[in-house]
Amino acid sequence: MSINPTDFILLIVESNGGIVYSNTEYINIGTSKSVKKIGDLNFNPGLTDLLKSYQAFEDNKLPLKNSFDTINLSNNNKFSVIIKKVVKGSNSLYSIELLPSSLESEVNINMAELLSSADENNLFLIVTDGSGLIIFVTDPAKHYLQNRFKYLKGRKLFDIVCEHLQLSEKEKFKAAMFNGTGWQADIRTMNKSENYLRLKLIPVRDNSNQLKSFILFGVEITKLLKENFAYKKVGRLTKAIIDNIPGLFAILREKDGKIILGEANVNFVKTFKLQKHIVLNQDIKTIFTSEFLGLLLGTIRKVKAKRTAYFEYTMGRKNIIYYGGKIIHLSELKESGDFYIITMRDITDILKYEKQLKKNYNQENYLNKLKASFLMNMAIEIRTPYNSIMAYSDLIDEYLDEEDYTSVKELLNSTKNVLKRVSSLFDNVTILSQVESGDVRIKKVTLDCNEVVRLAFYKIKQDVEQKNLEFEMNLFPEELVIEADWVKIERVIFLLLDNAIKYSSKGKITLETKKENKCAHIIILDTGKGISEQELNKLLEPFNIQEDDVGISEGAGLGLTIASSYTKLMGGKFNIESKRGKGTKITLSFPLVKE
Repeated sequence: MSINPTDFILLIVESNGGIVYSNTEYINIGTSKSVKKIGDLNFNPGLTDLLKSYQAFEDNKLPLKNSFDTINLSNNNKFSVIIKKVVKGSNSLYSIELLPSSLESEVNINMAELLSSADENNLFLIVTDGSGLIIFVTDPAKHYLQNRFKYLKGRKLFDIVCEHLQLSEKEKFKAAMFNGTGWQADIRTMNKSENYLRLKLIPVRDNSNQLKSFILFGVEITKLLKENFAYKKVGRLTKAIIDNIPGLFAILREKDGKIILGEANVNFVKTFKLQKHIVLNQDIKTIFTSEFLGLLLGTIRKVKAKRTAYFEYTMGRKNIIYYGGKIIHLSELKESGDFYIITMRDITDILKYEKQLKKNYNQENYLNKLKASFLMNMAIEIRTPYNSIMAYSDLIDEYLDEEDYTSVKELLNSTKNVLKRVSSLFDNVTILSQVESGDVRIKKVTLDCNEVVRLAFYKIKQDVEQKNLEFEMNLFPEELVIEADWVKIERVIFLLLDNAIKYSSKGKITLETKKENKCAHIIILDTGKGISEQELNKLLEPFNIQEDDVGISEGAGLGLTIASSYTKLMGGKFNIESKRGKGTKITLSFPLVKE
């Protein structure tokens, strides 16, 4: 009997070479007796030697492959041999696969090595002839593709694979087999358990470019797809969480002496003007400015000892933004390096609010002190005329009894002057209340500064002379026409002159007008005791009262505040210059309507 060189022979043998199973009746190869051991087969070299050689190198996990001659076959046919251990333990069994080398030559590959590699790695593999008939199938391929067909070998590859393809993919696969071209697709198998395969079809041609065979490789990608989907889903979820963290957020990782930027949210990237795809996993020394880098490294040194540390960072020059930051040290994953979680938030508004709050608090304290001083001085201001009036009334009674009507008349005039001063005090308090509440109405008219100053001069001249002070008026020779509220500008001049009289015990008071830089200037100049630099900055605030050399306050401290406020409300400028012991100069400036 002869053996067909295209037949595939499988033997299962014991460790001593005894044949347990054979898949072919052609067991009597070149012998006249029944073969029970592989040593009875006339191969050169013998299969027994090959088995012993394999057993000597069992630690090598790669399959042993050899090619040898058969001396009893015509044409000196060669076989490829694959030996593998299939059962371990005391009764070890080995599989011996004999593949005719003619078939290996026909498909232009070493089929034995290919099949062995496929089985060893549990890979999907199908080999067809040139017409697409299946001639070799691995067990994984049978598992995944055997559906309504009990046996795959000898069937058309197209029929088997198309069971699992969508219509559009069927057309592509059909075209690939018809044209002898490559094809690749991911499919879902139709067996009981839902699996996903990545299939790749490779055409095999001989030297004359004739199609000899197709090889279909397959790899299960079910786990890969699920892991990839889960990874992408977790990745998207993580990114969404990080990007939605309010403020600035970043993760740094320290390893091998470097600190790298592991992750950052959108706010962090935008704030520091970074390109995320470039800076991630880069050393922070190449990312941040030296100022911020120094702050980070300094805080990290602190955080290693304290686990959590805070820092503040200022960004920008024109539009300054203040950030408050915190770094948390995570050292639990030592094998991955130390991690640092950075969180930052814009605290500009908070700092401004705190600054304003502190300013308001200090201002409130200051105003409370001024109000206390004001109330004390108001009490004095009211008590003084009250005491005067009481004294005058007693004297009047005496003079009436004595019928000294001349003295009574003088005392009545003095009483009127005291009441006028009290009335003026009440008026000033009312005016200040209107100024503070913004309830002042300005009625502007066109007026000549010289005229207003002249009227004020003559109205108050008597009060100045009564205090034995010189009073001088110098008017600009031309009209100085401005727009202002006549009543209020007149009151401003009276208040300033009243102050000059009050704080001048000797010397001169000068009232004058000037023209300069397209403005009319009204100047009140006195040679009184003047004001110190420290008091000058506070003097225009309400309830601030100037004390004399012995610490006694005069007046309620409202005149300069009202004068300054009225001047500004009318569109003018208020300027005060003074020196202690030298006197005071106050200038009111208004734009000229016409020159």
